Amino acid sequence: MKNKKIVFTEHALERLNFRKIDTKLVLGVIEKPEQVLPDEDSNIREIYQSVISNDKNKLKLLRVVIEETNVELLVISVYLTSKINKYWRQDNEI
Repeated sequence: MKNKKIVFTEHALERLNFRKIDTKLVLGVIEKPEQVLPDEDSNIREIYQSVISNDKNKLKLLRVVIEETNVELLVISVYLTSKINKYWRQDNEI
């Protein structure tokens, strides 16, 4: 992370609440992502992602859509997926 202020959009906060994702997990991924990928739907956004273990000890991929400005990291959306192989890039490890 580049010591920038982290700001959650209203949409991201709604997704966190609806999907019952702990904000601490999201902040951990933002601070130390296992991968940072370009967002294929936007040339100004990136996806920070890390594999985590959920409360049932199953592996999930936590994906955080980020838009970086000069002063902040704007969290656009957040979601967990079990489709790790679909999104993980072997050639793009940090």
